[in-house]
Amino acid sequence: MPHYCIRHIPTGNILPCAFGRLDRGGSHVEPASIKEELPRLFSEKRYARGWLTVWLKGKHVKHSSYSYDGEYDECIEIIPQPHRKREEYEIAPIYFKIGKAAP
Repeated sequence: MPHYCIRHIPTGNILPCAFGRLDRGGSHVEPASIKEELPRLFSEKRYARGWLTVWLKGKHVKHSSYSYDGEYDECIEIIPQPHRKREEYEIAPIYFKIGKAAP
């Protein structure tokens, strides 16, 4: 059974995992070589498709503050990334093969 990743068609690069606080920051990553970064994996094609839609919208930045009366306020700003174009990306299957470790 395959897992799925998001591949940039012109370069063959993949969208990598976001490493950070609680795996946040996924909207800030850019395609990278699979030899240099671990791909962000999805167990179903529809999850990859949904994530691609979110990622294409732009970088998501959280702004939070406390008002003078102590109330917490939080909002998300989406910063568009015009270079991200849906037609340049595809959902690609990844298959795992478990074998013996090299000596």
